Amino acid sequence: MTTETDNRVGLGANRVGLKDQPIERREEEALGLGEYAEVLTEFIQRCDTPMTIALQGDWGSGKTSLMTLIRNELQAGDRYETVWFNTWQYAQFNMADTLALSMMSRIADELAQDSGSDTVDKLKRSLWAATRTVAISGAAFIGQSDTAKEALNEMERARSPGGSRDDAALELERIKNGLAQVVNDACQGGTEKVVVFIDDLDRLVPERAVDLLEALKIFLDIDRCVFVIACDYSVVAAGLKQKFGLSEGELKGKSFFDKIIQVPFKMPTRRYQIDTYIERLLKQIGLDFDKTRIDIYKDLVEYSVGFNPRTMKRLLNTLQLLTILEDRRRRESATHDGDDAERRRHAARVTFGILCMMEAWEPIYDYLTEDVTATRIFGLRDGLATGEGFAELRQKIGGTDVDERKVESARKFVETFVECLQLDEDENLSQAEIRHLGEMLSLAALVSSGR
Repeated sequence: MTTETDNRVGLGANRVGLKDQPIERREEEALGLGEYAEVLTEFIQRCDTPMTIALQGDWGSGKTSLMTLIRNELQAGDRYETVWFNTWQYAQFNMADTLALSMMSRIADELAQDSGSDTVDKLKRSLWAATRTVAISGAAFIGQSDTAKEALNEMERARSPGGSRDDAALELERIKNGLAQVVNDACQGGTEKVVVFIDDLDRLVPERAVDLLEALKIFLDIDRCVFVIACDYSVVAAGLKQKFGLSEGELKGKSFFDKIIQVPFKMPTRRYQIDTYIERLLKQIGLDFDKTRIDIYKDLVEYSVGFNPRTMKRLLNTLQLLTILEDRRRRESATHDGDDAERRRHAARVTFGILCMMEAWEPIYDYLTEDVTATRIFGLRDGLATGEGFAELRQKIGGTDVDERKVESARKFVETFVECLQLDEDENLSQAEIRHLGEMLSLAALVSSGR
C-alpha cells in the first residue's frame, strides 16, 4: 500500500537508500556474474589440489558477491566443505599479528564436526600456544620472517630449556601437519575438498596484507584444499613498497604474487551489464527514469567514475537524498506547477551527471559553476577537443604533461552531459534547460566536499 508520505516524496512504496552489502542469492544478481560463478565453481570442483585462486579487482568491484555465488553453488551438494574467513573483522579485534593463525583456528572449528576430536584438540593447542607467544612478543606472524621464527622459538624455549633455533620451524611444521590431518579427517565421509574463502584482504593496511600473504604461503599447499582469495593487486604492490622500501622500478609485486597464486582471475568489470544494473537500482529506490535514455546514465558513469558497484550505490543514495529535498522544495514553492513527470526525470538525470562530475572531474565542475550559460557549456565541450583557450583546464584534468586519454574521457563526459541536459530533441540548450541545470548545481553543492 502506498502511504501519504510515500506520495509526498514521490518515491512510491520503495525503501530509501541502497545498502552496501554483497548479493546473497542468484536472483539478486544483475551484473552478469552468474556465468563466471558457474565456471569458477566447475574449476574448483574439477581441479587438482592444493590450489589457490585470486579474485582480483578494485575495492567494491563485486569480489565478495562473486565469492558468495561460488560458495552457494558448492554448498548446493554435500561434496564440499566451505570456510569463510573475513580478514578485516579479525584485524579489528587486535588479531592483526596472528591473522594466519586465526584463520587456521577458524578452519579447524568449521571442520571439527567432521573430524576426530583428538586431532582438532591437538591442533587448537598448538595454535593457541603460537598465538599467545606472538601476542606476548609483539612479533608479526610472517611466514618467512625471522621475527616469526624467533617468536615460535621463544615458545619452544619455554617448553624445553636449551631448545634450538630449529624448534620454531618444527612448530610450524606441526601446525601445518595438524591442519592437514583435520582436513583429511573431514574428507573421510564423502567430502572431496575443503574450500576456504578469504575476504576483505584489500581492506587491511597494505603492509599487513603482504604479511598475511607471506604467512599463508606456509599453509596454502595442503592437499584437498582450495583457497579463494579476494584481493586488490594494487594493495599488495603498495604493501611491498612499504615493507621492503622498493622503488617503482624495483617493485617485483607480480613475481611475489605469482609464487602464491596458481589461478588469477580479474573481475570482469568491463563486461558487467551496466545498463541492467543501473536500471535495477533506479527501480529499487523508486526514482523515475526514461528507459529509452538509460544509456545516458551508463555513459556518464563510463566517462567519469568508471563502473564499480559500490560507487554506483553511493552515487544513487546521494541522488535519492537530493531528489527528496528537491521534491520538498517544489511542493513548498509558490510556483509549484504539479507533478511534472518529465521534469522530475530530467532533474534526476542532470543531478546524477553532476554527482559523477564532482566525483571524477572536479576542474570541470568548478569551471561550470563559475558561470552557467549555454555558450560556456558548448565552449567547454568544443574547447576540450581542440585545446584552443583551454590549456590550463586541460592541464588540470590531464596533469602537467597532459594525459590525452584523460582529457578525451573528460570531453566525452561533457558531451554526454550536454545530451542529458536536453528536455527536447533539439541540439540547443534552452533557457528552461539552463535554469534547471542551475537549480540542480545549487542542490548538488550541498553534498560537495571541500567547497
